[in-house]
Amino acid sequence: MSSDFRGDIISIDENGNVTVSGSRLDEPYASLSAEGECDISFPFTVPSGRYFVMGDDRAVSVDSRSTAAGCVAEENIIGKVTFRLLPFSDAGRLN
Repeated sequence: MSSDFRGDIISIDENGNVTVSGSRLDEPYASLSAEGECDISFPFTVPSGRYFVMGDDRAVSVDSRSTAAGCVAEENIIGKVTFRLLPFSDAGRLN
């Protein structure tokens, strides 16, 4: 499964479970499985050069599930994660 979801097919069921190209995501960090603000139809194919992003507080996050935010263009991603703090058991520098 790709880490950026470009070209992948995203589905979210009525319980908020996310599937990417047929593989269900294990998301223990998601504070609430909910459809949230969603006005797109599933399954959704992520356009080339775009990233499908979702917040971890799904009930209130405005993210790629809403046409107000949509998928993020690759050229608009400017940050890079180098250190993880939570969960504390996995804290440390990332490659």
